[in-house]
Amino acid sequence: MEPRPNPPAARPPPHDPRERLRQNRWLAQFWEELTPAQRRRVEARMRRARPPMASDNERAGHVWDGLGLAERDRLVFGGAALARPSASAAATASTPAAGPEGADAPAP
Repeated sequence: MEPRPNPPAARPPPHDPRERLRQNRWLAQFWEELTPAQRRRVEARMRRARPPMASDNERAGHVWDGLGLAERDRLVFGGAALARPSASAAATASTPAAGPEGADAPAP
């Protein structure tokens, strides 16, 4: 008779983002409502993101408040690469729109 393996000490976080949100309601809170420990955890994740999302506490608060629940979940628990929302918005805002001439129009 073989011995039974020991059960895991702690359950891993669930794979379903909705279940993780149910268990970690602080993901839906504003930056000012987070505890100091939660803020440190989020700041560390933001510094480790590639490219870093925030380098100081004030910037981290602005970035956190601008993230949606899915982005917050990926930041804290990992998963697919997290794109900076401000970077994508800035890229689309800085791209000039093509006029009626278009890019294929001959030069005068």
